Amino acid sequence: MLALMLLLGGCSMLQKTAPAIDWEQRRSALLQLDEWAMRGRIAVRDAAGQGGQASLSWQQQAEQSELWLAGPFGAGGVQLTVAPGRVSLRAPDNVPQIDYTGPDAAERLMRDHLGWSFPVLSARYWIRGLLDPAAVGDRQFGEAGELRGLAQHGWTVSFERFAEFDGHWLPVKLVLENTELRLKAVVSDWSTGARLD
Repeated sequence: MLALMLLLGGCSMLQKTAPAIDWEQRRSALLQLDEWAMRGRIAVRDAAGQGGQASLSWQQQAEQSELWLAGPFGAGGVQLTVAPGRVSLRAPDNVPQIDYTGPDAAERLMRDHLGWSFPVLSARYWIRGLLDPAAVGDRQFGEAGELRGLAQHGWTVSFERFAEFDGHWLPVKLVLENTELRLKAVVSDWSTGARLD
């Protein structure tokens, strides 16, 4: 099991709230993006109250996701490379690469080697404030018309804050949870094109 140890803090520089937004137009624009990247922090807690924290970087290129999770000063970092039907896990030092295949490959590998998992193929949409178009789901809006949450695959995604990056309003504080797990993410940077430095 990976020891995740970064302190999860607030993101004081991102205090904007989204103006009135045409959510269907926003959805269409974001679904057309073939590449995007984000960087931030994630805290994970299971139903027993156990968990940890880490830095998270996510690079999306078409159907392939690359996620990096690391503890303080990069300690204990792992890289997940996920594509439909296959996933690879790389750890630091001389640890051999681990590969899984199958429709739920990412979830099985994460559960076996990290001790927790989430549906990466759908979460690549959720983290942008979108439902996965390949499955049935619901969106929840607040009284002012703001997107407050998503529900899909037995998971709920709550959006606490958005900010503008590259002309797109994107989540910067969100919570993903189901009956077994709660993940809280605070995003420090988004790019809707080139890889983040």
